[in-house]
Amino acid sequence: MNLKDRILITRYGKFALLLAGMFLFLGAMNLKSHIQYGGRDYRFLFWIAAYFSVMGIGLIRLRKWALLLLFLPAFVDVTLFILDYRDVAHGVPIGSTILNLCLLAVFTAIPVNGLLFWRELTWKL
Repeated sequence: MNLKDRILITRYGKFALLLAGMFLFLGAMNLKSHIQYGGRDYRFLFWIAAYFSVMGIGLIRLRKWALLLLFLPAFVDVTLFILDYRDVAHGVPIGSTILNLCLLAVFTAIPVNGLLFWRELTWKL
């Protein structure tokens, strides 16, 4: 693997760690709001932070399982889009459908780009 390819995959990993920190901060602020003011409880923010941190560390270490984890948001988005497709006929604006398809394109373009370097990645933990 040349240096240019390695830098691209590790940038994905560093961005995932940045997102993990952001979701961890949001989860901590939500926990504070829940304790002090009785606000809503969004514990799933901690699960999202854990997902991004595991994926980010795996991408920085150039692991295949981390690249497969990168496909998870696209899989979830496709599943939700198919389940909610019947609502398009019941008055959902076409603009929101197009926006969802663009989000799906972004969620799939980044992992597919990472698949170009599949042979250079390893399965080790």
